[in-house]
Amino acid sequence: MLCRNENIRQLIVRLFTEVIYYRGLTVQRTCFVISPIGQAGTDIRKDADEFLELLIEPALERFDFNVVRADRIPRPTVITADIIRLVQEADVCIIDITHSNPNVFYECGRRHETGKPFVQMIRTGKTNAIPFDVAGIRTIEYDLATTRKARESVKTLQDFIEEIVSTDFREKAAGHTMGSIGEALERLERKINRLGTVSTPIQGSAIKGSGEGTIELLTSHPVKAFYKSLERGDLQTAFSTLERVKTAAGISEYIAGLGVLSKAGIKDAYDILIEQREELMDAPDENEEKLDTIAHVMKDYYVNQGRADVGIQELEKFYKRLIEHPNCTDRLKATVANCVGMTAWMLDAFDLGAKYEAIAVDLAPDVAPYRYNQCLTFQELGESEKLHNALTILSTLPGLDANHLDLLHKHGYQYAPAEDDPKSGRSAKKTTKKGTSRKAPRKRKRKKDV
Repeated sequence: MLCRNENIRQLIVRLFTEVIYYRGLTVQRTCFVISPIGQAGTDIRKDADEFLELLIEPALERFDFNVVRADRIPRPTVITADIIRLVQEADVCIIDITHSNPNVFYECGRRHETGKPFVQMIRTGKTNAIPFDVAGIRTIEYDLATTRKARESVKTLQDFIEEIVSTDFREKAAGHTMGSIGEALERLERKINRLGTVSTPIQGSAIKGSGEGTIELLTSHPVKAFYKSLERGDLQTAFSTLERVKTAAGISEYIAGLGVLSKAGIKDAYDILIEQREELMDAPDENEEKLDTIAHVMKDYYVNQGRADVGIQELEKFYKRLIEHPNCTDRLKATVANCVGMTAWMLDAFDLGAKYEAIAVDLAPDVAPYRYNQCLTFQELGESEKLHNALTILSTLPGLDANHLDLLHKHGYQYAPAEDDPKSGRSAKKTTKKGTSRKAPRKRKRKKDV
């Protein structure tokens, strides 16, 4: 009942906001700043105040945001629920991951699960501290060492906020499905495990419920019970709820749950997932979405264990079976080919990656992340002409995200989506104006997952 009431409350807030905008009224947007705060007088508090006062507030001033940080909420007592509500409902969150703070990563994961806009930032010189599980998310470097560098950082942040505002704060995912929640929590789980605050996830086949909160979980909806188990870091109990999830919520949610546990290293969950794949292969055209999910789980399962070489072999076998099946869609073939390419990337096997990326973009030419992956590989291989052609096509595709736009900008290309004028044949314009292209970063971009 509490869950239902909360959903109703969030729906009312959203509808109210839409109505008053429709009637021409204005509502001040909220930006919630997620950063380590520390005690007064500490270096962490000094860094947090500089981040807020020298970067965030100046950057957002022209956008008329109400900038909020947890310790500056004008309320006698601020409880965890207040903070989580801001994390989930603020129009935009700006997250500083510089100090690898566990609370920051928790709130970061909760924000990711909403699909709402956020900007992830890190202080210059600390990028080697970005953990693998968030390395694929665009992270902006900032430098407050001098007034000039602070101004440059403010301008960079403003560019990203401008992009968010121009899309009307559009969410990147809809709803709180078990898959989206699980992915965010699984990323959080791995990070907190490294920080030593949660016991190591179980491995192998001996999986039994821990008994913690058993009555509560048994009387909860299975998806909610699965979510609560993940939130507690209890992968054993999460595994034990999956059969109930399958019965109550259907095969798609069941596969999503198996996928979360597989990516966390639970071999039993992965074995069951592969069994499900075999059943679904009887009709791949009807089960495209489920098989798409399984392909990405296969990639992550092997990459997370440092066995990308085995992952490539298994994904190639999967791809060959699909191309031999008379009822397989091009979209599904492209998904698996893209997964092979991303896994090859983890081993610096760029020639193999280029082979499968070419397959993916040929089968699904309108999927921007596939073209983006191809651009990154050509960049690594030093194939300048192929890179130019790929960037030109990328710049005409609709729905580019911040990573795609950043790559175009770095190489001096303007975003000119062909859908604006389908008959014009307009393509990318390479910018020649001095100072419009940023210097290429040293850190290699991670492949975009789709």
